[in-house]
Amino acid sequence: VVYQFHRIVLFQRLVEGYPYTREKILKEARIDIPPFMRAKIWAALLNVRGDIRSRYAMIDKETETTTDRQIEVDVPRCHQYNELFSSPSGHAKFKRILKAWVVSHSHWVYWQGLDSLLAPFLHLNFHDEALAFACLKAFIPKYLNDFFLKDNSAVAQEYLAVFSHLIAYHEPELYNHLDNIGFIPELYAIPWFLTMYTRKYERESEI
Repeated sequence: VVYQFHRIVLFQRLVEGYPYTREKILKEARIDIPPFMRAKIWAALLNVRGDIRSRYAMIDKETETTTDRQIEVDVPRCHQYNELFSSPSGHAKFKRILKAWVVSHSHWVYWQGLDSLLAPFLHLNFHDEALAFACLKAFIPKYLNDFFLKDNSAVAQEYLAVFSHLIAYHEPELYNHLDNIGFIPELYAIPWFLTMYTRKYERESEI
């Protein structure tokens, strides 16, 4: 308890000095991040800054788009075992943030799984949609660059190739077994990459 208290005090001071203290935040985050501070620290790690609330407020989240129907279908199925996400308020927040992302990124498209990717950010920032949106917006180009292109086959193949090499190197017996039975990564791994393993959301393991 004493340790956590000191870590919270430290991170609070660092957050107050952000963005000038970002390098120090990165260094301390490699040790651990107190659960109480995760929302703000994640935002700092993703280099979220500026007037995010004004920018989010200016996005048209009401005009109908071609992806509205798919979002309407996906949101009610997204982590419905979670009380926050399954609530009417949770559904509304999911829809607004997802629609804001689609409207803000005309060069990318909505793929099923984006709702799962949003889930950890929304959980951490349930009462701050703008920050949840800003984190999602910063996260995707950093860790899933071009995965949301309309034709993402080349990107997916690159991820699959790296994944296959990693399995072959670290788990050669498993790799050979999967290869012998024809269970190639294309059959199971793409949803892992697209959602960064958040398809089955377990709060503590994800955030």
